[in-house]
Amino acid sequence: MTNYDHLHKIIDCMEKHLNMYVFNRFEKQWISYDITFSLDIAERASAFVKYMCKYFRVHSNELKDLFCGFNQDTIPSAISYLYASKIITPQNNANVDINTELIKLFLKIKGKSGQ
Repeated sequence: MTNYDHLHKIIDCMEKHLNMYVFNRFEKQWISYDITFSLDIAERASAFVKYMCKYFRVHSNELKDLFCGFNQDTIPSAISYLYASKIITPQNNANVDINTELIKLFLKIKGKSGQ
């Protein structure tokens, strides 16, 4: 499957699950932020892919089938969200189980997609 085919699969899935007003704001663009993530986030994302595959009992190439819109930016974006929402801070970084926090986020997404 090419990126173009994957993009259309994402768009079809989003059209089914999102309000059309929200969906149209995406303007059907493919934007990747993977080169802007810090090394720390990239390393955490790589480790979490393995954890997530074990948790859901799937291979890494099956994650896109579990979550509508899942792509190479999804996990780094979720980690960035944890930092931005102050779930992870420099002060509590060592005490927060990032895998648990990320699974919480992904379970919410999985529940909303009806899968």
